[in-house]
Amino acid sequence: MSVFDINLFGSSKTVPETTLDEETVFNVLGNFRRRAVIYYTVNNNNENKPISLTQLTEKIAHSEGVRDDTILLNEQDTHPDIEKGGRVYQSVYISLTQRHLPFLHTANIISYDDAEKTITVDTEAEAFKYMIQCLTEINAIDPEEFPD
Repeated sequence: MSVFDINLFGSSKTVPETTLDEETVFNVLGNFRRRAVIYYTVNNNNENKPISLTQLTEKIAHSEGVRDDTILLNEQDTHPDIEKGGRVYQSVYISLTQRHLPFLHTANIISYDDAEKTITVDTEAEAFKYMIQCLTEINAIDPEEFPD
């Protein structure tokens, strides 16, 4: 896909160019955990500083806990299921290491260092940052999807 313009209710945005095909773009944007990896890696790391796998897993597990009102009542709550070693934490950790991080690494969206267990942004990340922002603005993605 090349550079394209999105018109959102009278406000036009230009999304940076991506070399990825449409199927890959939809596979990335259609999965909450992949969007969360991009969001937390791009938005919570200044100057391309790596985020640890543990920190990323905790953030995503917390996001899932907030989305599942049977686990957390609000963003400030904590619960054993989302803490390190808990059910949700383990589920997120396993899926990240076995599926999502390798997929996003291969697509050059993030760079995953398996030995150091760290994640940094890669060449395609900026385009996805804008795509996620656009989807949030038109309420295709819940703006509260990623609590900080």
